[in-house]
Formats: sequence, structure tokens, C-alpha cells
Amino acid sequence: TPQADQASGVPSEQLSFLPPPPLSPSMPSAYSKAWLALLDLTQGPLTQIDWLNMGRGWRLSAAFKELGYLGWPLDSEWVQAETWPQPIKRYSLKSEGLSLAIERMRGAA
Repeated sequence: TPQADQASGVPSEQLSFLPPPPLSPSMPSAYSKAWLALLDLTQGPLTQIDWLNMGRGWRLSAAFKELGYLGWPLDSEWVQAETWPQPIKRYSLKSEGLSLAIERMRGAA
């Protein structure tokens, strides 16, 4: 028997002619770790070492993950830090989310 996508002669992926929905992530609770991470990400990429040096504490990755759950477009990459022997993650907001974050955080801090 043919596979479902072979039976109709077209791939099983549905085509969409609608534009993607506008970016509308939710804001984290004010002054939560996720909110602080969003505020700091408006200034540029962050590593855990940066966050520690800013006095924000541990668990930047948890705050970053929370922002992802809230719909923020995020990016991360492994980098080699000068002061740490193993590679670490550098977190950032994708360009489409950066201007929105700056706009929403303006006057909030």
C-alpha cells in the first residue's frame, strides 16, 4: 500500500498561502529573572559569565528558556570564553524581537 503522501501524489506538508502571524510574545512578570534577562538582552548578547558579573546570579539559561516559552525569538551559540576552560552559550534576541523588546522595555526599567 502506498504511503499517505504518495497516495495523493503531493507531499504531506500542507502549503499555506497565509502570511505568518505577527510577532506578539508575552512579557515576563516584572523584575523576574526572565524580565531581567530580556532587559539585558536589549543591550546585546549575554553569557552566564556576563550575567554573574552583572550581579544577576546563576541560571541565565532558565530565564532564557522562559523567554522562549513566552514566544520571544531567541538565538544561542557556543563560544569559547577567555576565562572559562569549556565552551559556554552566548544568548541573544533575534533581530525581529530586539526592536520589540526595546520598545516594550522602554521606561520599564
